[in-house]
Amino acid sequence: MFKYTLFHVKLRIQKWAFECWLMRVN
Repeated sequence: MFKYTLFHVKLRIQKWAFECWLMRVN
């Protein structure tokens, strides 16, 4: 369960970083 949570958090951070990058590019 903990492993799944860690994966979910990592995924969310990646999504946030990607959105930040998109904002910077545009």
